[in-house]
Amino acid sequence: MWTYLIGPILAILPAPWRDAMSWADDVQWSKAAAVSGLIEFIGSLVGLMLWYSHVVPEWVSKGVSSSMDGKMGGGVAPEQIGTLAIFIWATSPLTWLLVYSALEGVVRFCAALVAGTAHGILPLFLIDKVAIAPFRPRNEKAADAPTSARELVTSYAGAIRDKVTTVAHAEVRDEIRSLKNESGEILEIYTCKKKADWTPPRMVRYLDGFYRLEEGSNASGPRPFRYVLRRLPVGVPGRTVLDYAPFDPVIRNAG
Repeated sequence: MWTYLIGPILAILPAPWRDAMSWADDVQWSKAAAVSGLIEFIGSLVGLMLWYSHVVPEWVSKGVSSSMDGKMGGGVAPEQIGTLAIFIWATSPLTWLLVYSALEGVVRFCAALVAGTAHGILPLFLIDKVAIAPFRPRNEKAADAPTSARELVTSYAGAIRDKVTTVAHAEVRDEIRSLKNESGEILEIYTCKKKADWTPPRMVRYLDGFYRLEEGSNASGPRPFRYVLRRLPVGVPGRTVLDYAPFDPVIRNAG
């Protein structure tokens, strides 16, 4: 409910602002950002059409009236007045703002749909980056958040690669390998689909045990995504714990 009711509105905020909310984990931010980006795009297009239909005819009407009254001199055709009105509309700061908003909406929608990332709008991102982020405690900064344009592009490209990899492989059952050594019990999970929100060091509940996600990497074969989890002696149930309940997984006890 939160994802589609209030999520699209709050999805315009930078990620640190959203993460500070107590119920942030109840929202699927990629879906909320996709809806938010689509609304931003459609709203901007509607705004452009309304802005055009309101001002251009009015300017043309005023121009024609001025021409007929002789205020613009002789030899001014109505077509020239119309062209001038469209030119003024096209160079208006409001027009450029609406065009930018439409493009931003497309980018946010595609990033959420294809890469599963939730980006806020640029003005608020810049405010956070310039005025708030320098004073934010280091332990509140996302460890995996891109800190530069290059890292952001790399992250985006990696997400697209994972999406293509998922589409290219047929859907098969998860494979779970159980390992035991002197450090405890380890689970290796191989899957054909990248698991949403499975980023270290999230806690995962599987059967009657709690595990800490330690690694996520690429593998080969029909299950190109590999996750390594270490069993914890105790666990604390909560809404931030990821529940893992695969359907009829392939179990392999490796030792």
